Amino acid sequence: MSSFTQLFELLKSKNFFLKKYLFLLRSRVVYSILAIILIVFILDNLFPLPLQKPYSKVIYAKDGTMLTAYLSQDDKWRMQAHLDEISPYLIKAVIEKEDKWFYWHTGVNPIALARALFQNITSGERISGASTITMQVAR
Repeated sequence: MSSFTQLFELLKSKNFFLKKYLFLLRSRVVYSILAIILIVFILDNLFPLPLQKPYSKVIYAKDGTMLTAYLSQDDKWRMQAHLDEISPYLIKAVIEKEDKWFYWHTGVNPIALARALFQNITSGERISGASTITMQVAR
């Protein structure tokens, strides 16, 4: 057998293993994606997000000024506002007070979770929480 034939056979066998490995890798990726979709679907059915709560009833004058407002059905003040109507200082103040790391985590703050877990275990009662703005909006 010539060296060229041996090299060709070697490349052909490696290509077979490479194709087989890529097929397995692709199938694992596909199965992982399908598993994640299935888990999200199951969790969404077991723990659905609450329906949007009704806003407070607001009465306006012909010129657009607000005359009066009433509590919503569950006795809460929920006034609809657009983002451009809210002061940037208020947004900054809420983020600073509620979740200083809002721009740096993906919705769950692991440092706050560890801190709250430590404080709650050492005190023997629930004294600290770790909810982020994202968690509060989802709830």
